[in-house]
Amino acid sequence: MSKAFDTCLVLKAKNVNHVQLARVFAQIAHVNQKRKFSDEPYIQHLDEVAYHISKGSSVKDYMFQEYRGVMYDAAYLHDTLEDTDVTKEEIEILFGKECADTVVMLTDVSKPKDGNRAIRKALDRAHLANANAVAKAIKFADLLSNLRAIPKSEPFYTVFKEEAKLLLPVLKTPCPENAIHVKRSGQKEFPEKLVTILEEMLNGTFVSPLPKGCSLCSVWGGACFWCDMRYPY
Repeated sequence: MSKAFDTCLVLKAKNVNHVQLARVFAQIAHVNQKRKFSDEPYIQHLDEVAYHISKGSSVKDYMFQEYRGVMYDAAYLHDTLEDTDVTKEEIEILFGKECADTVVMLTDVSKPKDGNRAIRKALDRAHLANANAVAKAIKFADLLSNLRAIPKSEPFYTVFKEEAKLLLPVLKTPCPENAIHVKRSGQKEFPEKLVTILEEMLNGTFVSPLPKGCSLCSVWGGACFWCDMRYPY
């Protein structure tokens, strides 16, 4: 068992809130990992994803109100199977089968032996096409966080941006009939606020006012997570 699991199993017995538990679990699992371009602790990326989920929700246009618990948990855990020694079984024991299944849907299936990056990303898109609505919402938030974190001066920014453009229609495609979380009558298929901002960033029309005195905002070209969490929603 992983250290994250052993620690959080004790905390769960003490009735720690499940979202707090998910954050602690992720923080321990990713403890020595940094974001590639900013060298920030990886937990900051996961905080951003959870934040985007929160800001992208509303009673009127968001279908996931009833799945908020699973969504927040999976937002914090979405990279654990891919980047740490955590297992699906550990996630299922602590957070339930729905959360574990959602994290699996968010985990890349491609391997280096499958071919070049374009081939691997095509395999991962095909995998995400069969994801449930909660997983797709988290992926929208993940893309937005990563797109903001990569400096535009980096050559990889263009690569990532083009990959995001290919992924966007996949995420907007209706979920399979057998998905755990599907659209219900009167509900939207995806988080419209997140999608609108992501589309604007991809086509170059997104404009965000700069808060005062933050070098990170200057790098991102917009309000960053740490400036009073002032994303323009």
